[in-house]
Amino acid sequence: MWQDAVNASLEIVGGAMVCASIRRLVRDKRVRGIHPSHVAYSVASGIWFVYYYAHLDQLLSFWCALAYAAAVSTWAVLMVAYCARELACGTEL
Repeated sequence: MWQDAVNASLEIVGGAMVCASIRRLVRDKRVRGIHPSHVAYSVASGIWFVYYYAHLDQLLSFWCALAYAAAVSTWAVLMVAYCARELACGTEL
């Protein structure tokens, strides 16, 4: 189905954008300019899409959503780790 292919493309582009944010976060080793609710929403929606696309039997979208969910989950974990490190070191958030 062409709809599955278009949707999968959107998931992959979103995942690539998140990977750029991950690369920047790892480079800077600190969190700036992003609200935690944005990341939490992205993780939750990514996990939902994995379930939903499987339910719709849209396998291409499912696999791309799985990659997206992994990327945003990695982003969230790194953000928590860097924020915790700043708090432990007593540096400014």
